[in-house]
Amino acid sequence: MSVILSFGEISQKAKNAFAKFPISLIWAILGTLYTIWFIGAEDSILGEEKTPYTKVILIASLGLSWLISTRFLINYFKEEKQQNKQWLIVFPLLFLGWFYWYLPNDKSAFSNDIYSYKITLYYIAGHLFVFFSPFVFTWNKKAYWNYLKIIFIAIVRSLLFSLVLYLGLVLALLALKFLFKIDIEEEVYLKLFVFCLGIVNTWIFLSDFPQKIHNNITINYPKALEVFVKYILIPLSILYLVILYAYSLKILIHWNLPKGWVSYLVIALSILGFSIHILINPIRKTTDSRVIKRFYPWFYRLLIPMLLLLFAAIYKRISEYGFTENRYFVLVLAFWILGMTSYILWSKKKELRYFPITIMLISVLSSFGFWGAFSVAERSQLKQFSDIFMEIKAKNFKITPEEDNRFTSIIKYLTQRKAIDKTADLVGFNPSQAFKEASAWSMATSIKDTLRVVVVHDKHTYKNNGYFGLNETDKTLEVKGYDYFRQVNFHQYPPDLGRSIADSIQNYKMYLDFDKPIFVIYKDSLSKYTINLKPLIDSLKADDRDNIPDSKLTIEKEFDAIKVKLLFQSLYIDANDSISKLNNVNLYVLLKTKTNAQ
Repeated sequence: MSVILSFGEISQKAKNAFAKFPISLIWAILGTLYTIWFIGAEDSILGEEKTPYTKVILIASLGLSWLISTRFLINYFKEEKQQNKQWLIVFPLLFLGWFYWYLPNDKSAFSNDIYSYKITLYYIAGHLFVFFSPFVFTWNKKAYWNYLKIIFIAIVRSLLFSLVLYLGLVLALLALKFLFKIDIEEEVYLKLFVFCLGIVNTWIFLSDFPQKIHNNITINYPKALEVFVKYILIPLSILYLVILYAYSLKILIHWNLPKGWVSYLVIALSILGFSIHILINPIRKTTDSRVIKRFYPWFYRLLIPMLLLLFAAIYKRISEYGFTENRYFVLVLAFWILGMTSYILWSKKKELRYFPITIMLISVLSSFGFWGAFSVAERSQLKQFSDIFMEIKAKNFKITPEEDNRFTSIIKYLTQRKAIDKTADLVGFNPSQAFKEASAWSMATSIKDTLRVVVVHDKHTYKNNGYFGLNETDKTLEVKGYDYFRQVNFHQYPPDLGRSIADSIQNYKMYLDFDKPIFVIYKDSLSKYTINLKPLIDSLKADDRDNIPDSKLTIEKEFDAIKVKLLFQSLYIDANDSISKLNNVNLYVLLKTKTNAQ
């Protein structure tokens, strides 16, 4: 009987969820069914260009959170203000229609990373809207915390139930396949996953939200959550603070600017601290735990010096390389963290809803306009291109490897953003028209070749982070005393092969064993000659000079039947590998066969 009642309860909750969120659930059902059809559709039906179909799937998944959030807002007006605001649902539908029209219909246009960024930003904004939509126009501290608790429980419950259902169905299908020899196509499993995620997960998520959210003001704080915060989250935040303060001390001692990656650690620490603040908010003043009581305001006071470190790291990157979208968002997040830290420390209200509200506004506002991430980054990189172009032009387009890497990176960036044509006035031709089929990487090569850019090293040889190479722009190869010459390349693919066999030179074959590492030349099982490369590797790794003598990239060996000279053009040594493995080796092989060995 209890099982029947449970099924009845599930059915009733499903009906209640549909009654409260009809448009959202219809949207989820139609989007899921469309995605399942897309998975099973034949290529002949869809054609080669599938982008128009994937656009529908993107909009379907994007729109769900916006529709759910708007429904919560409509319910607020209905329950709290006794106002019928059903027309508000038009706004997310108009937005989704516009965004569908805005996205391109061909795959090549999607190579522009701007679309990926905008999709991500609107996903973030839509999901954050869920976290505050019933509290846009009113505030109740206890009701809001209970609302966040309900959302968290709903997310965990819906994901758990839908995952269990999916795994159960998959095991049932596998049982049919192996026990009854029923042929089941592989795409069926993906279709099941989409069904469970799109329909089951959404329906369960919406099934338990109570009526009159603002009246739910009784705090039932889970003991498990208090333990989790006290013994896991707060110690982690303290650990991050200790690491960052130790790093700050190192900076002061050595008096150098912080590394760029430290900004991500400060941001992670800040978000962790804000999350802890939200979790402990209902019990912060009533708990017996001194750790929880003292978390505020000491965390925020200790965070402020770290914000100086964060801004210093961002300034270093932007001043050297200009803005990109990532640096823009890191800078905006830094200002947001500073603003929220100041708000929590000095404001009397301290309303938690401003955490998701402000991030949502940042996500939307940074996606468009001259102030947005894409406009700012494009203008900055065009300025970077102009500066480096004028520098290398003044040197007759002879540049260092560092300038070459920077110039190539900027061209690649502008090509990916479809902005490379804006350099036409500077370079004297329109790159996007001159090289219509060029990819981001080949565009850089094409532009440099057209401008006749020459990379110049200080001397004949150079090294860079485990890569050792020979500058051959003015190098003459001495072949006197050898009969045969060949250029060979060794690449360790697949990685576990351990050796790469090259073409033969005369009647001799060659291979390089990357693991030992040795170079082997052989004619038959009795004529095998081995050259140990470990002394060469150890010598290169031990040499601190930026410019290594040519002789260090050369090995000469004489055997009973042959004389061999190896002149390495380039080789990569894994600096983190204790046994000094090689990879990507290019070299010249010179061979002389002795007369008595013919």
